[in-house]
Amino acid sequence: MRTITIAAALLLAPLCGGATAVEQPAAVLTVGSASAAALSTLPWPARIAVASGLSPETLELKAPGWEPKGTIEPVSALAYSAHLTSRENGAVVQGQGKDWTLFCERAASKLDGWEPQFERPGAFLFVDAEGAAAPASSSNSAAFMFKFISARPPAVAREGEPLRAVVERTWFAFYDPLPPKAAAGVLQEQSAPAPRGLVVFMPGMFGTPGDQIVALIRRLRQDGYSVLRMMAQPARFTESVTYSLPLEGDFSNEVPAIAAELTDRAAEAAYAVESAVLYANQQRPALRSLPRMAVGMSGGAMLLPIVIAREPGAYAGAVSIAGGVDYLQILATSNYTNWIDAVRLKWTGGPALKPASDGGPPPLPGPSAQRLEELIKAYRAAAPLDSSKIAPLVKNVPWLLLHGTKDKAVPAATGEELWELLGRPERIVIKGGHEWVFLTLSSRFNAIAAWMNARAPAPPLPPAESSR
Repeated sequence: MRTITIAAALLLAPLCGGATAVEQPAAVLTVGSASAAALSTLPWPARIAVASGLSPETLELKAPGWEPKGTIEPVSALAYSAHLTSRENGAVVQGQGKDWTLFCERAASKLDGWEPQFERPGAFLFVDAEGAAAPASSSNSAAFMFKFISARPPAVAREGEPLRAVVERTWFAFYDPLPPKAAAGVLQEQSAPAPRGLVVFMPGMFGTPGDQIVALIRRLRQDGYSVLRMMAQPARFTESVTYSLPLEGDFSNEVPAIAAELTDRAAEAAYAVESAVLYANQQRPALRSLPRMAVGMSGGAMLLPIVIAREPGAYAGAVSIAGGVDYLQILATSNYTNWIDAVRLKWTGGPALKPASDGGPPPLPGPSAQRLEELIKAYRAAAPLDSSKIAPLVKNVPWLLLHGTKDKAVPAATGEELWELLGRPERIVIKGGHEWVFLTLSSRFNAIAAWMNARAPAPPLPPAESSR
């Protein structure tokens, strides 16, 4: 284990070349027997059975009996993103209808009589550019795009009402490695070089921070990686929902529903990535035998443990940038909670509050630190798929963590706990907050790439190039 602390004003030079031993590159890692047993019994949430949209040859890459949790559909281009409000968007509604029709056609059983429940206010999704040609090629263009469509049965089926399938979509883009001249800024027709591995790239909330994502993806492609980019978290990840919680008394009526909702949102990301990787391997068969890495930023970093837990042993390394553990603790204490406005905790009861000193209405009730701690403890007991439970099970994977000492968006304490639960892997500690981590992130691209390259060997150059 090595920890590097960096002053906020310091630009980081390339790291990872010192005394730390370099692990042998591996496409597949062995999972410890105890962790493997625990991972094999995780209570993954149900999805409606559907054909995967993948070829029979691709499905042979999975163990016999594997069941896809959704279906893959190619997309020619994306028109724009949409953060849903109560006001309907015609293009969004049209896309939802087409995707439901497609899902019904591929469903393992007929869904006659079922009605779709599409993403609701707060959800963040993309509108497909129907019939549009792929954008003109540039060094930052995706080679192809696609989406993952899933549906889950309702939590409660009410008598006399139709069954409603809870539909969700996740969009992806795939990038080939950059040819040497394109990496140097020269745009011309060149075939992509042989890849050194696949990077699964998971962004922050709402697909942010865009400029840093594009720049880091480009940096990784320059080093020979193919990159599978999740364009944003699954659409319902930020869907607005409110839970009322008592300031006094028992949580037993409320906590199970909160735990089920938060961990279902996280599991959807794992399902989507699992099928997306298969599709990438179908389109680029050379990737099948190469190392797979994962990079997550902020909200994407929070999801890395469960994504890796879905396919234990498949990842040669993971880089978590400003991540943390415990979904409920993060949303309850983050200074971004009101901005994202996904899960609201409404505290009720307790002693009557006095009017504000200026004569205005009394402040909204809030929990004491002890009450919040009680809630988090009850939540963890009810949430076996929370990252606080998953992280210790995937610590066999090599990890590099970057986080800020003053982070309030993904509170620094949750990043520190992630580091502890992962067995204190290598990390870069940055003296600053969440925004500073990303404002200065480009100064750490070399360190990130060097750490990843030590775990994914570069392919040999073709004879014509290696003899120059």
